[in-house]
Amino acid sequence: MLNILEENLHCHHLLFIHDVVTSKYNVEQDTFEVVETGLVYRKVRLNGVLVARKQCKEQDYLWLDDGTAVIKVRLLPPLLKRKAYEKLESSVSVTIIGRLKKWDKEIMVDCLGFQVHEQGIDELYHLLKVIQERPKQKQEKLHGMFHSLSSEPSPKRLDYVPSPIRDHPPGFIWSPTHTVATSTPLRASVMRQREESEEEDEFEFSDLGDIDLIALEANAIEQNQAIQHKK
Repeated sequence: MLNILEENLHCHHLLFIHDVVTSKYNVEQDTFEVVETGLVYRKVRLNGVLVARKQCKEQDYLWLDDGTAVIKVRLLPPLLKRKAYEKLESSVSVTIIGRLKKWDKEIMVDCLGFQVHEQGIDELYHLLKVIQERPKQKQEKLHGMFHSLSSEPSPKRLDYVPSPIRDHPPGFIWSPTHTVATSTPLRASVMRQREESEEEDEFEFSDLGDIDLIALEANAIEQNQAIQHKK
C-alpha cells in the first residue's frame, strides 16, 4: 500500500508554473519540492499559452507561459506524430502532462501528452482547478492556546494599563493571556456575590458590622429609664 508521500510521486499535480520553476531539487531522490507548500512531487499537469517554439529533427521544444512564469517543455518523438501536433501554433492555450527534469540548472518538462484548447474557457477552468487543489500552506503553530475545550481560563493578567473601563469590571473573567479563548466567559463566583450582598443592606450601610447593636440598645434603655426616674 502506498503512503501519501509515495502516492504524490505518481500523480500529475496541478500547479502554477512559478511553483515548478522555483522548486527545490533533491538529487538523491530525484524529486522536487514546492517552496511555499512543501509538496514533494515528480510529475505535473500544466497549462499555459505557447509563446515560443523550436523544432529539431527528433524532438521539439515549447515554452509555455501561464502568467506566473515561463517553462521549457520537450516533446518526444512519439508526440510529433499526433494529429494535434499541427495545432501547436503561437498564442494557443496548451495543457501538458509530463515528468520534471533538470538540465544545466534549468527545470523543464519531458512531455508525455498534450491537449490544445480552442476556447479560452479551458484556460480559466484549469486556473480555477489549480487554486482549488493547491496544497494548503503550512500554518505556524500558535503558542499559548487552549489544548482542549475543557481547559480553564488563565488568571487575569496584572500588567494591564490602567483604564476607566477596567475600574468597573462587568463580572466576567476572560483569558487574556491566551491567543484564542475557546471557552465561554465565566461569571464571578456565586458565593462571592452572596457574601457581598450580605455585607451590604438595602440602605447601603456597609459599616454597621463593627458596631455592637446589643450594647447600643441596652445603653439606650438605661438612658430612657434614668430620664423616667428624674420625672
